[in-house]
Amino acid sequence: LPEMIRRVEDLQATTKTTHPVFPLDDGTLLRFLRHGRGNIDKAEKAFRKMDDWRKNTLLADAFDFPEDKLVRRAYKKGYFNTDREGRPLYIEMIGNVDIDALEEATTLPRLIHAHAHDTDHLASVIIPWCQRNLNASITGITAVMDLRGISWKQFTHPFIQGYIKNSISIDYNYYPSTLARMFILIPSGVPETVWKLAQPWIPKTVKAKIQVLSVDEFQAKLREEIPPENLPRSLGGTSPLSDDDFFLTERGGWIVEHQEQ
Repeated sequence: LPEMIRRVEDLQATTKTTHPVFPLDDGTLLRFLRHGRGNIDKAEKAFRKMDDWRKNTLLADAFDFPEDKLVRRAYKKGYFNTDREGRPLYIEMIGNVDIDALEEATTLPRLIHAHAHDTDHLASVIIPWCQRNLNASITGITAVMDLRGISWKQFTHPFIQGYIKNSISIDYNYYPSTLARMFILIPSGVPETVWKLAQPWIPKTVKAKIQVLSVDEFQAKLREEIPPENLPRSLGGTSPLSDDDFFLTERGGWIVEHQEQ
């Protein structure tokens, strides 16, 4: 790690003051070393590629997303506190996307750009906060994806396929190894077939972190790994909020600290 820091620390000196500085903590550098399979030259190349893309594309212009609430109602997803070990908890209800409402609320390029900003926020703010305050060994998130209700119309729609493919590419190429584990709820029927057809989009390193759960077992498994108060009721949680209200606002201790800075 000291050698990795030496190789990339010059990048922080060239970061404009208007850009959030990307962290050079051990957890961040370990993620890039894993991405390079232990090869420090490959890890440095990936880090510099991320830094260049981040400064010259992602943060090149100011980005505001005023349609966030409308998008959250149409496509329920986001970060909602942590699992039992202190990892950030990401939940996505892809089976319940309202495509018509989503297309009315935003465009595909804006949704992809918003995802990139969210993932940058995860890597530069949320994960470091969890490391400092909950568990120093945290390097990635726990993700829950619910495919119940997904239809052929949703899966084959250009908006949905475009978003999923681009978000996977951004996460893998610029924010590698931010996924620690993923639980996917897949009932039989169309969702099961959709999952099989989506396999070519998913990098092998990501597939290894995925555990598929059946309808009969998902509630018990999720409650074992995640405090029930951090889960929506539709996933067996005890949140007092309806699902519509649960997904409207991101929750986590990192939010207050970030707002105070």
